[in-house]
Amino acid sequence: MARERGRLAELGRRMGAIQRRAGLREGQSWSLGQGPADYQRLCHESGELCGKVRDTVFTTVLRRYGLDVIADLFEDHRDRYDRRFERGRKRNFEPQRQG
Repeated sequence: MARERGRLAELGRRMGAIQRRAGLREGQSWSLGQGPADYQRLCHESGELCGKVRDTVFTTVLRRYGLDVIADLFEDHRDRYDRRFERGRKRNFEPQRQG
């Protein structure tokens, strides 16, 4: 798992040390956007890195199943991909107005 090795693991250890320093017990954490500034910086970096991992896995799966056009759109034209995704989501998951 990505969080157990490398940079994500290091960020997790550093965040844990800050939590312990602040007196939080095992399993406790601050709400999103809360906690010391150094903790918030590490959370932001961790989130950014997780997003990159997620995007890499997503495009790898798309390419594995021959959906290279979609993977290319996602990687090279993210704004166009996002607009198309949102149109499809609305078409499939929001009630259509009659009339």
